[in-house]
Amino acid sequence: MGVYKPLFKRAIFPISEYIAGTSIQTKLKFLHRSQRWSREELEEYQNKRIRLLIKHAYGNVPYYRTLFKKHHILPSEIKNKNDLKKIPILTKEDLKTNCELLRAVNLRGCSFPTYSSGSTGQPKKFFITKESQSWGWAATYRAWSWQGYQLGDKYTKLSLNKRDSMKKKIQDFLFRTQYSYTYNLNNKIIEELVKKLNKFKPHYIRSYPSSLAILSKHIKENKINIHKPKCIFTTGENLLKSDLDLIMKVFGSDCFDAYGGDTCTIAFETPNHNGYYVADELVALNFERTKKGNEIIVTNLVNYAFPLIRYNIEDIAEPCKSDVRDQFSFSKIKNIDGRSSEVVALPDGGKLVVHYFTILFEYYKGIDHFQIMQDKINNLIINLVINKEYKKEDEKRIIKQIKKDTNNKVKINIHYIRRIKETLSGKRRIIISEI
Repeated sequence: MGVYKPLFKRAIFPISEYIAGTSIQTKLKFLHRSQRWSREELEEYQNKRIRLLIKHAYGNVPYYRTLFKKHHILPSEIKNKNDLKKIPILTKEDLKTNCELLRAVNLRGCSFPTYSSGSTGQPKKFFITKESQSWGWAATYRAWSWQGYQLGDKYTKLSLNKRDSMKKKIQDFLFRTQYSYTYNLNNKIIEELVKKLNKFKPHYIRSYPSSLAILSKHIKENKINIHKPKCIFTTGENLLKSDLDLIMKVFGSDCFDAYGGDTCTIAFETPNHNGYYVADELVALNFERTKKGNEIIVTNLVNYAFPLIRYNIEDIAEPCKSDVRDQFSFSKIKNIDGRSSEVVALPDGGKLVVHYFTILFEYYKGIDHFQIMQDKINNLIINLVINKEYKKEDEKRIIKQIKKDTNNKVKINIHYIRRIKETLSGKRRIIISEI
């Protein structure tokens, strides 16, 4: 396949982008240049993006126009990242109650909805454009390139999203991408997954850490031979030290984490594992010191359709300074706290990772919050905080889907409650298991 990667970059990818309406490759070229900038150059560019975003938000986003007038803030007063602190924090509750007001009126025709539940169990709706989507993928590909990845390399995605459409299957074939659905990692599914990995022989693997940890544990305990990829990329959950050690030992590969959420591509682990590089060209981070710790306040600089300015993503992290060993001049943060990696154990030996539930519930408009409680191996209690859009048939659909995915071996009890209590750290735990 020596000629494939040049063909992919020069023909297949550009044609695919033309059809999809994206501009990933152009933005990736820019990011490969900007990663060589000095700290001063990065800050200058970031501050320019901040000024453009604020001007756009004030002129085109009803929520921010009202907010600025209420607090007597002029767009001209926001010139850099520190000036962002003059703007009140946008909470997840603000986002939920002002969804339509946060949409830019001049971009409604070219934006499309996307959904996220994150680690807090609160489904949220956003709007993005092909432009902002392209920036996110470009930043991801750039970070992968730090570990040797090139466009056209084979990679496997252990995913909780099904790839059923013919269009997606053709795209995966051309992109040399293998999607493996990992909703219930029981022994049978794991064995099938191992066979697929060994046959496909991906150069890279991307997955939630909890899925990889379950897979690695099975491989180790059963002394199974597994293909060794060049590198593994994790995302979506905290990468626990115990899981990291297990994954690296089983796959014989280095493992690098990515951090983002709620349409924001935020940071990627450094090549020498000494923190996370912030994608300064795409986001600006501030930190609010609370009793929970340093809460990350993110401003998305590239999504003009649904600007998130001073958004409390409800995760905790420590900013840290770059040092002489750093390869790049990006801002840095230490390990991120607060993302769940809990799983539900099943009677047949399988497990449901936390993102099985976030993906299951994110499209139910009638659900405000959810929490999974497991008191027995064959019993799940699902606590739901609902609103007026919740329908009677939703309960039947939820129970039917979970029973199907657990081979009808688990009893499902749905409880309707007014509020899910936070932990001492301020998080709502999605999964509380006594198993």
